[in-house]
Formats: sequence, structure tokens, C-alpha cells
Amino acid sequence: MDDMVNKQYSAIIASPISDGNLVPPTEKAHGQGIPVVNAIGGFSSAMDVYVGPKHYMSGELAAQWIAERLGAEGGEVVVIMGLPKESAARGRTKGFGDWLEQNAPTVKLVDVQNADWDRTKAKDVMDTLLKKHPNLKAVYVNNDTMAMGALEAVKSAGKLGEVLVVGNDGTSEALKSVKEGELSATVNIYPDFGGKIAVDIALRALAGQELPRVIYTSQAIIDPSNVDLPAEEVIGWTGLKFAQ
Repeated sequence: MDDMVNKQYSAIIASPISDGNLVPPTEKAHGQGIPVVNAIGGFSSAMDVYVGPKHYMSGELAAQWIAERLGAEGGEVVVIMGLPKESAARGRTKGFGDWLEQNAPTVKLVDVQNADWDRTKAKDVMDTLLKKHPNLKAVYVNNDTMAMGALEAVKSAGKLGEVLVVGNDGTSEALKSVKEGELSATVNIYPDFGGKIAVDIALRALAGQELPRVIYTSQAIIDPSNVDLPAEEVIGWTGLKFAQ
């Protein structure tokens, strides 16, 4: 990003890995009058506009889906968290826990462990969680990379179908796994649509329009019931329209 600023691009779209890692180059960009749009990254208050999903809502969607599948009987559930310093991990985890506490008293969140967005770490963490909580009914994993690792652990333990595994992001691997009946569900944040909106917002910033600090983009829970539907149909996407 420092190099982009030095090359004096008109605008920069960035996706920070944490809340603070791109603050210095963002401040440098602002010093040269370059607007910076955050596209689906860690929530950096230094950037002009955040375009992406409301991570708290991602957790809520996952919690609601799991609670509906477990029914009145409920049961024990856990969370595998991403990097704690990253806003997506914190927001998704809190949204999940808050929704269950407020709406599903029979579904008990019994453990939260972080795996730093890493697939191998997530598999190891899930191995431990399955042994620690033998009555476990579901796991919500903060991203699909880790979810696929957790799924490996569930399969190795012979509990596929017995323990629900819900991921987040809607990666191609995760969607394929949902189609194949292995991953239970994923919260799709539609980064392709979010990217298009980020470009639109960057152009508006260059045009001098006054913009909000936060623009939340669409997301939806994807499971076997809707995994084969076009993304546009699931969230009602109609494309961006421009008027002269």
C-alpha cells in the first residue's frame, strides 16, 4: 500500500487483515489527498468508508440457523474464532453468542476457542473440543477456511451429520461441500458484490460526494435448501445503476 501511495493512484481500495495494520499507509494516502475505501477488511477507523458485511449479523444468522435445526431440545454448541484482534472475529463471535442468549435458552454456548483463521489449527482445536464436549451438537466457525478444518475433525471422529458445522464467508470450497452434504451451512458474505460496491464508492469519493462512514452489504445463510440458487436470487441483487 505504501508503494501504491508513492505511485499516486487516484484512490485505493484495501482489505486490511486487522483493525490497525494499514493505518500508517492510510494516513500517508490522506496526506496526499487519496481516498481509501475498506472493502470487507478489518474495521479500520482511519479509512474513509467501510464497505462490507456487518459481522455481528453474520454471527446472528449462524446462531438462528443452528437453533432452528436443533429445535426445542437445543444442546451444546461451540465457536471457533479467528484472530481476536480482528473485528470480523470479534463481531461474528459476539453476534452468535448474543443471539443465542436472547432467543434460544436451550442452546448453550459452552466454549469459544480461537484458531487464528488457520485451517490446521482449527482442525486441532475441533479435535480437542469434540473430546472435551462429548454431547456437542454444533460448531460455528468464524470463516470457511477454518470450517473446512473443523469438518475434517468431525469426519475423523465419525460424527458427520451428528455435529453441525457452520462456516462463514461463502468460499467456493465451502459451497461445494454444502452441495455434497458435508458442511452443514455457511454465511455467504458475497465478496464479489461487495467488491463492485467498493469500486462504486471509490468513484463517488473521487467525484466529491459526501459518503457515510459505513455501508453494510448483503449476506445470507446458505444450506442445502438454497445452495443451488443464483446468488442474485438469494439476496435480491439487481446490479448497480447509474444516472447522468
